[in-house]
Amino acid sequence: MAELWSDYTDSLISDIDTQLGSKYGKMNLRRFLGNPGKFAEQPNIGADFQNLRKDTDAYIDALFADLGTERQEFEDSLLKADTMTAQLGNSISMQAKQLKIPFIKPALMERDDSIDEKIYIDTVNTDVFSLIEKLATNSVYIADNTEIYRERKIGDWLFGGRKNYVLRVYVPQNQAMILSNSRDEINGLFDIASALIKRAGPG
Repeated sequence: MAELWSDYTDSLISDIDTQLGSKYGKMNLRRFLGNPGKFAEQPNIGADFQNLRKDTDAYIDALFADLGTERQEFEDSLLKADTMTAQLGNSISMQAKQLKIPFIKPALMERDDSIDEKIYIDTVNTDVFSLIEKLATNSVYIADNTEIYRERKIGDWLFGGRKNYVLRVYVPQNQAMILSNSRDEINGLFDIASALIKRAGPG
């Protein structure tokens, strides 16, 4: 199911199905998320869907509870990234204005990013601001690809020129982040399934 979800999520789904056993008969989490349309007209699918989602949430919540310090470290790293993104974003915007360089926030960019020079930043100091100035000076444009994750901003800027440079705020991965990403994947699939069930009518 690599085309539907990541390897870690695949393992998580297997664990959830093992935990739930045959609670939902032939419908388990893997079969349901992999082909929700197959179950859309099944009797009581509305109730089964809601209960399966609640059971899945409860299982993931229990995993989060066991993470302890890793969960707090994850929250702390996101807060730090948000603060750094604000500082760096202001500096980059100012440089763009001073040098009269187009500063854009693209909806989508189709490009080969394998040739970019990628720079990950985990602290803000005078050397980083000097680097921003150098990158901006040699750029034709700057694209702000900053993402919002858990209501926190994680900075990502492309300095486009003869050679492309990407400056990113570094957020270290830990188990809490990986689990959080998997929950997002599963919830996204649940949302798709919910729409299919609603179109099929009451279960």
